[in-house]
Amino acid sequence: MLNVLISHILTVMIIIPLIGSIITLLLSFKSNKIASLFAILISLIELLLSIILILNFNPQTSDFQFQEAYAWLPQVGIYYHVGVDGISAVLVLLCGIVSFISAWAAYYQIEHKKGLYYAVFLLFETGVIGTFVTLNLIVFYLFWELVLIPMFFMIGEWGPVRERARYAAIKFFIFTHVGSVLMLLGFIYLYAVTGTFEMIPIPNLGITGLSTISIAKDAQLIAVLLIFWGFAVKLPVIPLHTWLPLAHGEAPAPVSALLAGLLLKMGGYGFIRLIWLLPDGFYMLVWPYLIILAVVISVYSAFVAMIQRDIKYLVAYTSICHMSLVFFAVVAAAYARAIPDLRVFARLALIGAVFEMFAHGLIISLCFLMAGILHHYVGTRDITKLSGLAKKMPWSATLWTFGALAAGALPPLVGFAAEITLFIGAINCLIESFAWSMLVLISPVIIIAYFIWFIQRAYLGRISPHLEKVKEAPIKALLPEIVLTIPIFLFGVFPYLITDLINTAILSIL
Repeated sequence: MLNVLISHILTVMIIIPLIGSIITLLLSFKSNKIASLFAILISLIELLLSIILILNFNPQTSDFQFQEAYAWLPQVGIYYHVGVDGISAVLVLLCGIVSFISAWAAYYQIEHKKGLYYAVFLLFETGVIGTFVTLNLIVFYLFWELVLIPMFFMIGEWGPVRERARYAAIKFFIFTHVGSVLMLLGFIYLYAVTGTFEMIPIPNLGITGLSTISIAKDAQLIAVLLIFWGFAVKLPVIPLHTWLPLAHGEAPAPVSALLAGLLLKMGGYGFIRLIWLLPDGFYMLVWPYLIILAVVISVYSAFVAMIQRDIKYLVAYTSICHMSLVFFAVVAAAYARAIPDLRVFARLALIGAVFEMFAHGLIISLCFLMAGILHHYVGTRDITKLSGLAKKMPWSATLWTFGALAAGALPPLVGFAAEITLFIGAINCLIESFAWSMLVLISPVIIIAYFIWFIQRAYLGRISPHLEKVKEAPIKALLPEIVLTIPIFLFGVFPYLITDLINTAILSIL
């Protein structure tokens, strides 16, 4: 029985939340509480399955594992084809952790239509997992687009201020959908050039894959120029980022955790796959365009975060800054992979990029969930109206301090292990443009500075008179955030648990 489960584990992980979403919706007509607890149980099962996946994953091979392939629309090259390498396996684990913690936290932070919320949430989880494991570009696009629908409703229906939340949801949908349509055009163009939508071959069906086909440089460039926009909006790359702070500001905190912790990772994952499948086309854009863009984004978003008064907007711009580091590492690796002497640094840059996505997903989820606790139990997110809260909310102050230090990449937390790997790899990849690449180091310094400043203003000093009646959140509401500190610490002390999974897959890309 266990062997059957493991051989079909990816399909099971896609189907369970999908069926769970339908059952949760039906249960919500009887009892929102029962529906909510059932959905949380489903997300826990998904977490356990992701752990089983990791425990049975062989990190010594670069081959995609747990593959399944079935014809769906073979006349147009569309197959249900799933599998994971080390990169996608790590992101599936991240999805399991963040989804479960966010579902658990939402039980205490979502106050109306809970059953419906959890039904939509499980649909979102289905889309994210499907995106990370599918190996057919059209099926990839279908899961990619599936994520938009539940996120649109989670922002628009459960945001605290209905009109603003709906505006934010519409802006999110328009931006991401337009980018996705351009990405789809790129996929169709690739099919016209190569005759396949498959990332890798399906030997038993006689299907070739893009990874084994030599594609002309000009054709690669055209495909990259189209596909780029879908990934750039999701990451997001400035100036395509304006939907993100607004979406975070108007979404409930558990939704922000899903948005920053998982949805943005889809963009980073896409860029890494783009290097692998279309390396020459991507390389033609790297210098000077994408490298300069990546450095500007990281520094700009860090400075913009510093001037925010709303804590959720501060964390949102922090998220853009961290994901810009992923973008920076990816373009640096794309530049260096063509230079034999620099390939060792390209490998470190890509390992750091994947590790940073994993670390950022954990850390930023904690920060957004704590922002929700702050708003729920204090009644405001305005930093200028906060002071001395540590006396009233010691547990919250401790968790916020932990989150701030993690976001600032202080050792031995997971952010440090990820960023030091990323910086050593990426900056050495760009040794010929050392002055430019060094500028990116400004951003982590600014991040830790403004987080410490936030802690000092909000939690230290004298308590403001209007906050005298504030009480600490109950421990049951803080428990999801407390549990989330465990992987942030664990994978910081033992980073090889993640890097060993990634290493061989990155070598195959290079």
